[in-house]
Amino acid sequence: MLGFDTRWSLQVYDNFSGDIGTFNSWSLNFIDTNNNIHTYTSSTTPPTQLPDGLHPTIPLPSAKLTSPILVSLPLSVYLIKEINFNLDITHPSGVDI
Repeated sequence: MLGFDTRWSLQVYDNFSGDIGTFNSWSLNFIDTNNNIHTYTSSTTPPTQLPDGLHPTIPLPSAKLTSPILVSLPLSVYLIKEINFNLDITHPSGVDI
């Protein structure tokens, strides 16, 4: 596809040990000035277990999951007026991710 190509990456950290979560997917919606929605999604099949953290206050590289999305906006899209971010994670505690 001709247009604007860029790679976006999401990094998710689990900062505490003992509670393991699951990464399901994330997506970006780009809404252009004509109200067209361009959606790009990254997901894992099957869902991926989040690496469990080992330290209560410092995120460790080993407790990180990175997931890329390649965004290829068509040449007809000149201006983006809004970007929406969606995240689907299953985790027993939402305070340490």
